[in-house]
Amino acid sequence: MSLKVLIIDDIAVDRDNLKSLLQSKGYSVLTADEGAAGIEIAKKELVLLYETKNNPWNPCFPQY
Repeated sequence: MSLKVLIIDDIAVDRDNLKSLLQSKGYSVLTADEGAAGIEIAKKELVLLYETKNNPWNPCFPQY
């Protein structure tokens, strides 16, 4: 069983490039193009979730 990673990114090329990289390293990868969709996936799946500090949908991170 491989570690499952969820990528949430609104930029398709970035999302796809990271997905390809992680899959080549043996990870199982789920993707979403925006925060709300990502949260729904995360509710249903046990995932590793990494996010950058500038995601506007996450109130935990200040906007600079």
